[in-house]
Amino acid sequence: TVAGADSAAIQSGRVWSLTHEAGALAAGGDTARLAALADTIEAFGSGSNLARDSRIHHHVRGLLLAARGADSMAVTEFRRAVFSVSAGYTRTNVEMAKSLIRLGRYAEAISILEPAMRGSLEASNLYVTYAEIRLLLAQAYAGVGEPERADRELDWVRRAWVSADPAVRPQLDLAVRAVERVVARPVHL
Repeated sequence: TVAGADSAAIQSGRVWSLTHEAGALAAGGDTARLAALADTIEAFGSGSNLARDSRIHHHVRGLLLAARGADSMAVTEFRRAVFSVSAGYTRTNVEMAKSLIRLGRYAEAISILEPAMRGSLEASNLYVTYAEIRLLLAQAYAGVGEPERADRELDWVRRAWVSADPAVRPQLDLAVRAVERVVARPVHL
């Protein structure tokens, strides 16, 4: 029915809005409400007709676990949130990759990041930049002993950020240091 479709669309809108709220809170270090938001998102997601909506509460639970330093459990939650590695909510790919990199599971990080680079720049993929993905790929490639690929990713980010705001420079510096630690040689900016 039309009323049922409207209700599902409303539920989906709520899921999406609350997921973005949870992401913003987690990015700001405010995790006090994440568990409650995950529960609410799960309840609304069950009333939506989108596969993404019924799984996305796992993304929020992963954010909470990652903030608590429980990266292994966070990876499990992030995996449960994925409905497509290339056309899904690529914010999940990125957050999972961060946890995998902290765990030293670089090949797994690559396997979740590379598909995100092949997805469309629309819809659920809109919430991550290629630069963010490539910075993580650089660290992961370095971790698996592929310094040339790591350097290639860093070079791409340098070119993309040549006129970027000064606020992004620390992100690039952090990735460069991570790559240098792994490959034990200087990486030139």
